[in-house]
Amino acid sequence: MLTIIAAMEEELAPARTALGKASVDQPGGVFLSVDFRVIGIGREKVDVNVKDLLRTLRQEPANPESPSELLLLGFAGGLEPSLAPGDLTLAGRYCHLRDLGQRLMRVPDGMSLDEFRRRLMAEAEANDPNLLRRAVLKFERFQQRMTGHWQAKDPSLPSRSVLKSLEPDPGMRQRARDSLNGEGLTAVETDSMTVAQLVGSPDTKRELRRQHQVGTVNMEDYWVARLAAQANIPFLSVRAVLDTASQEVPAYFVGMSGRPGWAALNTVAHAWRIPKTLGVMGQMRQAQASLARFAVAFVKHRREAMSAPPAAAT
Repeated sequence: MLTIIAAMEEELAPARTALGKASVDQPGGVFLSVDFRVIGIGREKVDVNVKDLLRTLRQEPANPESPSELLLLGFAGGLEPSLAPGDLTLAGRYCHLRDLGQRLMRVPDGMSLDEFRRRLMAEAEANDPNLLRRAVLKFERFQQRMTGHWQAKDPSLPSRSVLKSLEPDPGMRQRARDSLNGEGLTAVETDSMTVAQLVGSPDTKRELRRQHQVGTVNMEDYWVARLAAQANIPFLSVRAVLDTASQEVPAYFVGMSGRPGWAALNTVAHAWRIPKTLGVMGQMRQAQASLARFAVAFVKHRREAMSAPPAAAT
């Protein structure tokens, strides 16, 4: 059983519709044995909904003709400057910032991240001349505590490591490549970063790219990959770029609570926001179309691969 999951219905619905149409156009069970689940945005939703889903999958009887697999389809924020809206991305690593001291800041327009940090520090030191010394000591204690915590879980962890990463299931990843090639589609292979909040500032995107050499950002991949690995369920995430590295994403587009419906209602009440929102909405349609095309290609290739007779021994 292949289960296709997404954080939002907007990410999942086009794929579900495309697969439904394909099953009508090509009868014979090619697109059967596919389930769809919306898991919610961010780690808290993932921990609840994906755990419940994986528990159900583990309880299902084994089916060698259609083994349990988890495919996540979703939008991504672009960090790599060459990525355009609608581009498909296939991550080799799902990364996560381990150092909780690194916060993502909203940087004012026209100011670099370094300039903004210096301004904040100057203002803080003007109010408290001893602030910097105390902050350094506090952060060093925090870093030592966090390093000890993670090394207790994984003794092989380097003491200065700030990234934790997981990899996709190699079989699913190869099938994704094969299905893309078979249908004349393309995807950019670049590592992804899972974060805890919307990354909307171009300066913050550039900083993440510079520090960690990742190509996209999202809020679920790492946490789903970790749970799937614990449950021994193959997992793959394929995402379509929604916003580019140089693009400012309005926070009200998804709302601080991650509710697109609320965001749309809020936009109606503030007409000056409509042109920018319409631009993002157009990019969302591009991303949806890319995800739908990939879903059809992947499910078709998966079914063909599962039904192919084993190669004869020589």
